[in-house]
Amino acid sequence: MKFLHTADWQIGMRAAKLGNAGERVREERLTSVKRIIEVDDRQMVVLDDMLTATDARRLARVMGVLEEAAQQLQILVLTCHPERYRALKNSQFFDLENLLHEAAC
Repeated sequence: MKFLHTADWQIGMRAAKLGNAGERVREERLTSVKRIIEVDDRQMVVLDDMLTATDARRLARVMGVLEEAAQQLQILVLTCHPERYRALKNSQFFDLENLLHEAAC
């Protein structure tokens, strides 16, 4: 089992302070994610609200990457903004507060 912490990648960050190089940085982030998830073994990826600071266009592109990756990976997204992920096909949503309440009963 491998663990890879990607919080410092700031996939959703706009990189506006980088000027014209910002778009290149954003592209390279996505390319890096694609390379990492191109594996033969079925693995699980856990993402923690990585898209809170992204715009609609970039969000749509990342969703495409996630949908493609879901063919090979199990993806678990932890978020306070589930509405941002509703467009993902074949996804399931769980409200942790509801699950905890049901477990306590």
